[in-house]
Amino acid sequence: MLLLLLTLPLHAGEGVRVIPVSATYNSAPNYTNPNRLAPPNLKERQLLGIGSGLSSDRQERIKTRLRHMDRWFVDNVPQSQWDEIIAGMDRIRRRKLSQGETDQDAITDAMLKHAAKGLNDPLTKYMTTTEYAANKKNYATSYKGVGIQLTADPKKRGILVGLVYRDSPAKKSGLQAGDLILSVDGKSLKGKTPSDAVGLLTGEVGTHALLAIARTPGALPSYYRVARGDVKNHTVFARALSGDIGYVRISKFSDSTDLEFNDEVQPLKDQGIRKLIIDVRGNRGGRVWAGAHIISEFYAQGTETHHVDRRGSRVGTYTAKEDGRFRGFNVVVLTDENSASMSEALAVSLRDNRVAQLVGGKTYGKGTQQNTWPVDGGRGERVTNGRSYGPNGARYDARRTKSGARIRGSGGVTPDFPVSYQPGVKAAILNELELEMKTGDAPASPTADPALLRAIDVLSGPAA
Repeated sequence: MLLLLLTLPLHAGEGVRVIPVSATYNSAPNYTNPNRLAPPNLKERQLLGIGSGLSSDRQERIKTRLRHMDRWFVDNVPQSQWDEIIAGMDRIRRRKLSQGETDQDAITDAMLKHAAKGLNDPLTKYMTTTEYAANKKNYATSYKGVGIQLTADPKKRGILVGLVYRDSPAKKSGLQAGDLILSVDGKSLKGKTPSDAVGLLTGEVGTHALLAIARTPGALPSYYRVARGDVKNHTVFARALSGDIGYVRISKFSDSTDLEFNDEVQPLKDQGIRKLIIDVRGNRGGRVWAGAHIISEFYAQGTETHHVDRRGSRVGTYTAKEDGRFRGFNVVVLTDENSASMSEALAVSLRDNRVAQLVGGKTYGKGTQQNTWPVDGGRGERVTNGRSYGPNGARYDARRTKSGARIRGSGGVTPDFPVSYQPGVKAAILNELELEMKTGDAPASPTADPALLRAIDVLSGPAA
């Protein structure tokens, strides 16, 4: 078994792939999707009169969401806790109505936010339309623009280019970090803010913006015609190190991280590299299925991935019909105290299956998964609905207080080779990696990285 994950579906309605290598799937006998079951704890009598004074459709919306939370939440919620949650929701409703609130959607949203908070899990949330849109944007593979980060010019002569994103229209047009944008399409940016400039640079994909650029003090401006297009939010980059070792950095797991990983690592394999350092320091997780795809590329034929529900009952099993494309690689995973969630699942899964050794720091200790559903006209509901365990059965989720607060120092995955840093060194390293991720340009004089050097030393020794 390589990875012991998840309650299904991972992301309802999003067409989720699970295993990219050829695999067969067998459903577990007697498994029933929770949506087909009655809520296990919440009783209909507790819902009587909820949302009184609101329209009938909003009352039903509240009941539907509460039933859904009870079906899917990872832990059993006692009826007494539901009583407390519902009483708090009613106080919010009465207070808002007494204050003259007439927006029933706003009242409903506030009540459901309280319900999610009452489960005492900081990652379970009911999201407004604005919050849900921002959540989706966080995992988006691209955005529309020209691909530059803007900063204010202290002298207010225009707007400075802070950095130019790799593979962006701006990069292809020759813009450089430090360029001073004097005008966009003839409109002066003197005395303007970066937000003003964004408004001028934004437009339909395929259109162009004419930028007047001052690169050398005192020189006449140069003009650059820059296309507006899709700018990719890169989450992976890779490079060959000395000898037969490759390095790949994953900053987070977004909608396309698995595809980026394959695109970046395959050229290393084509060069003959079979030793790989996977860096997930500071990576707080993201799309579980994207990480599962990456792990599966190290599968051997016949490897099984078991999917379990929140109570540990098996949902089904995927069995790989062929080797993953990086099967046989010798791997080191770099971790730290901010490697969380899917980063931890990747690290512990590869280590427990003797694919990888871990170098760095003990991980954060977030061994839970959240399912996110689009609900209620553009809103979203995110519920913690499962825990991850390593293939050897160990739980790495941190312990929590009764109120849901994480107990510092508990949980996490301990590395095989601990590494310490001098003050400020790791922050400098991660800043350089972030800049390289965005621009594609490695630092001319990188900060010495003790974890990377230790990983190279581990891979240069006898094969694990």
